[in-house]
Amino acid sequence: MDLKERVNKMLEDEETKQLWEEIYLAFEDGGINGIEKLLIRKVEEIKNEFEEIKSEIDKKIKGK
Repeated sequence: MDLKERVNKMLEDEETKQLWEEIYLAFEDGGINGIEKLLIRKVEEIKNEFEEIKSEIDKKIKGK
């Protein structure tokens, strides 16, 4: 069993397994730089999601 399979076996939820898969593939494609690019992309996704949620909350607060 290789590293990818061993780690995947220890993970419980699907979201974490998916993230591990993305990290592993990023490393295979670009080494440390590949992981760095993936993490930068993930940070941007989280920021965008946060801004959307914040905007929805602001709309609800102002609507009251």
